[in-house]
Amino acid sequence: MASHMHSDLDLGKLGKAIYPGLSMARRHSLTFLQRDKEIVFVPSGWHHTVENVDDTISINHNWINGTNMDWSWEKVLYECETFTKTSDQMKDASEQNESKLSLSYMDDFYLLFLVLERKAKVTINEHSTSIEETTGGSNALFNLNKIVYILDSMYTYLVKFGETALKITPDDVMYLKVEVKKYIDEMSKHGGKLMRA
Repeated sequence: MASHMHSDLDLGKLGKAIYPGLSMARRHSLTFLQRDKEIVFVPSGWHHTVENVDDTISINHNWINGTNMDWSWEKVLYECETFTKTSDQMKDASEQNESKLSLSYMDDFYLLFLVLERKAKVTINEHSTSIEETTGGSNALFNLNKIVYILDSMYTYLVKFGETALKITPDDVMYLKVEVKKYIDEMSKHGGKLMRA
């Protein structure tokens, strides 16, 4: 096990002050050996550590779902707000430095919008049915409601700051929000499933 996870490691006063719950967390930690051709699924938000005991090739896949998409938005929003605050202070800075900073947050903003748009379409298509009740309808509603919440916040940001350099407009965001909201309302009427037209 990685040295920082050993249950007998003495944290000392500073360690206990910085990580007050670590001793309790160690008592509930899981330790296992992953063998060839095995896959490990770590749920969103679960703290974990990996110790490779041999030469290893690791393929990781991170995704955005209803439990973590707001974290992604908070990160992008932080970047947006930081740029907005610092851009006023950067009037004397070269345009090259300013454009590098703005490009980063604009691309992140746009990418998250595209991910939310795709996630909404996939969720709606996967949970549409004409006869049989959909399994996972409550999860679909949860994901779609999270998407609407973030789209609301995106729309507010775009209107407030009038970002013209972004690849999306407030109208783009509002259109997607209205479409997703229609599906949420329809699913709610049918007990968590969507009826195909």
